[in-house]
Amino acid sequence: MVKSRFPVLSVVTVRHPIDSFLSLESHGWPNCPRKFEEYCRRYHAFLDAHEEVPVFRYEDFVNDTSAIVAELCQSLELSYSESFLDTFDVFRFSGDSGRTGMTIEARPRREVNEDFLAEVNSSSVSVELLSRLGYESGGRDA
Repeated sequence: MVKSRFPVLSVVTVRHPIDSFLSLESHGWPNCPRKFEEYCRRYHAFLDAHEEVPVFRYEDFVNDTSAIVAELCQSLELSYSESFLDTFDVFRFSGDSGRTGMTIEARPRREVNEDFLAEVNSSSVSVELLSRLGYESGGRDA
């Protein structure tokens, strides 16, 4: 609807698929696929539908916040100011559902069992997704 009336600029933000899947499970997301492989299929479909859109990884954002925010602003044709670091925690965003801290930093991965990691590593769909997003296979990087 908006796109028919105004120019729209978009970006895609992603998180390691294991972490985003575990987060959905821990929050009791009602539409969460029960199997990680199905989750990865849907993740691929989402990325396919947005293949012309710049992709930004959460892990890169927490490791080099200022640089990634500058790139996000450039992609969205917004002005950038480093003062955002002084005020970011004043605003509530829709994606904040799981974040409780006031500091931009990597969070530890939720506990995963060896059966789940075996499922991750035995699925060509999940291995391909990890590679597509620039994560190491094996499910150990976060």
